[in-house]
Amino acid sequence: MDQKTLDECREQLVEMRLRLVDEVEHLLEEVPDDLRAAGALSRVPTHPADYATEGSDKEIMLISNEQQLQAAVHDALARIDDGTFGRCQKCGGEISAERLRAIPYAAYCMACAELLSPT
Repeated sequence: MDQKTLDECREQLVEMRLRLVDEVEHLLEEVPDDLRAAGALSRVPTHPADYATEGSDKEIMLISNEQQLQAAVHDALARIDDGTFGRCQKCGGEISAERLRAIPYAAYCMACAELLSPT
């Protein structure tokens, strides 16, 4: 991978990380206090009837998705730092520059991503 593409991806990832941190903080502020209590988010009931506030399940799913994306961005930045960015974590092959421009946190090449995705 050329340095220009690597720099573009790093910039994109840093911007994503900043946006995600702000977004997660905002979403957490919207969660009712009883669900936000020490560790409660990891023990939130999964049945909608168990929620005290309508819409809490949607908020919890959004927070979870954003936190997963944060982790993927963090891991991609770590791969840049350790020199493995742009290499598939499954087969070791190169991840196309087009894929990385579209999904800069991609950890797998298209072939491996298709194999790993649930159908």
